[in-house]
Amino acid sequence: MKFKFSPMYVVVPVLVIVGGVFAFAETSVPGNMLYPVKISISEPIIGVFAFSKEDKVEWDERLIERRLQEAAKLVSADNLSEPIRASVETNIKNQIEKFRINVANLAREKNGATTSSDLSLRLEAALNAYQSILGKLSDNTTLSASTKTEATTLISTLATFAKEDSPITTSST
Repeated sequence: MKFKFSPMYVVVPVLVIVGGVFAFAETSVPGNMLYPVKISISEPIIGVFAFSKEDKVEWDERLIERRLQEAAKLVSADNLSEPIRASVETNIKNQIEKFRINVANLAREKNGATTSSDLSLRLEAALNAYQSILGKLSDNTTLSASTKTEATTLISTLATFAKEDSPITTSST
């Protein structure tokens, strides 16, 4: 029997490896080696499939929730250092800014001040909920003092973000 080379012998393993990297990247949090793959490659690729303005707003909202979940994972794993907290805050702030832009575009297109207000309220509720979650997680007596300090700082930053995004605040700007 003679071996015959086929491009499939190269393509299939490459696809399996790339797929595995993306799958592992999806579970990464700030500070992990694959986290840049998640936020720079994987999420933008998924976001391409948000065709309508409504879909874009929903995807932005989902990304904010992902960043908040990552923060909770970091606190519960006692792995929230100052540089990682600063990175988490920057990521959340950037996602909120994208969310606000897409909400404003949606409101202009649909002449939907009510929709904009509802979406802002949902975001504010999510930020408030995660403040509570992070507060409960940081009450864990086994956490290091530095994680507790950084969690407290993150909670106050989330409170600031929630106030900035409240419909009362955004309607007056």
